[in-house]
Amino acid sequence: MQKHMDKPKSPKIKSLQRAKILPNNEKFLFQVLNIFPFPIVIINPDQSIKYVNPALEKATDFCFGEVIGRKPPYPWWDEEGKNKINQDLKKALQQKGPKRIEEFFRKKGGEGFWVEIIFVPVRRNGVLQYCLSIWADITKQRKIEYSLQESEKKYRTLYETSRDSIILLTPEGILGGNPAAVQMFGCVNEKELISQSLASLSPEYQPDGSLSSIKSRRLMEIALKSGTYFFEWKNRRLDGTEFFSTVLLTRMELEGEKILQATVRDITDQKLAEQALIERQKELEAKTKELEAKTKELEEINTALNVLLKKREEDKKELEERVLLNVQELIEPYLEKLKKSGINKNQKVYLSILETNLKSIISPFAHTLFSKYLHLTPTEIEIANQIKQGRTTKEIASVLNLALSTIECYRKRIRKKLGVSNKKINLRTYLNTLQQ
Repeated sequence: MQKHMDKPKSPKIKSLQRAKILPNNEKFLFQVLNIFPFPIVIINPDQSIKYVNPALEKATDFCFGEVIGRKPPYPWWDEEGKNKINQDLKKALQQKGPKRIEEFFRKKGGEGFWVEIIFVPVRRNGVLQYCLSIWADITKQRKIEYSLQESEKKYRTLYETSRDSIILLTPEGILGGNPAAVQMFGCVNEKELISQSLASLSPEYQPDGSLSSIKSRRLMEIALKSGTYFFEWKNRRLDGTEFFSTVLLTRMELEGEKILQATVRDITDQKLAEQALIERQKELEAKTKELEAKTKELEEINTALNVLLKKREEDKKELEERVLLNVQELIEPYLEKLKKSGINKNQKVYLSILETNLKSIISPFAHTLFSKYLHLTPTEIEIANQIKQGRTTKEIASVLNLALSTIECYRKRIRKKLGVSNKKINLRTYLNTLQQ
């Protein structure tokens, strides 16, 4: 018998059970509610459940027998919210007309879901007979609303805390702005920012010469059409100071109306740096041109100097040739005549010295010897020159009117200063090599 009682009831038996709880004059209602697609609960005036339809069984996973006759709390009520639900139910039963509320319930397995309930009290002669409650599952809508609320919360947080200025606006005016925007334009609060016109937050003209009022409207129309637009703009604070910024206009919808979100970033420092860089570049270009001009001038001077040096070398060579020619033509012939004029021995020696010195003047030896050996005294240089010409110690002593021992002493000094002391090197031969 127990097994027979546990057998599942057929839909027909369930329908008969539901029919038994309704008076004969309400059987027509049973037929309608039984096929109704939305969950239905009929509640008695004492708040006990009079009837549930199959749609409610499916929605809650509670079967007909588990809920009929139950009083609050009903099995699908959420434990945390049951006090609120109970109060809502009492108010609905006291209502003369329909009442709409939203509640959070739980299925038999614990899964939560949201429903919108319409309570319809049914009265006769002013006396409540029962209350018809019709459910509609709004879980998906609730999740969407929650997601939207979270998104709005995140956007609001970003909006309020963003370091960039964010302004909501239309071509007609400003709708709102975040704290960064209020501060950027020198306003006291958002209300003062909203009270400003777009023209009051920009100079009359932009750097390209266009009117700010006309250009701003044109750029907003582009953003509204394309969805977004990025550009540079010159702004003006309430105190009159001007600054440069980048502006990103983004189209969005607010309560069904297309508006623009302007993200404004101050780039004054960047612009000043760019301007300084441009000025520096101009200075460098000017200095480069100046250096190029000076270089060209120096090149011309250098060319002129090279010409002068070349001319000097030519003049020097010409002078040397002229001196040499004059000596050969004007002096040497007369020296030859003196040699043949019958002069005495001493005169011949003097003449020989004169001839030798003259040759030294027109040769580079004396200059070379003096420049290479500045440590020799003038007397030592003169004696060295006599030795180089092949004169003996006796002849040098006679010409310079010095003792032979003195000349020998000078010879030793010269060898020592030239670094050839105690060496088997002929002094005359060594002195001749210095001319090469």
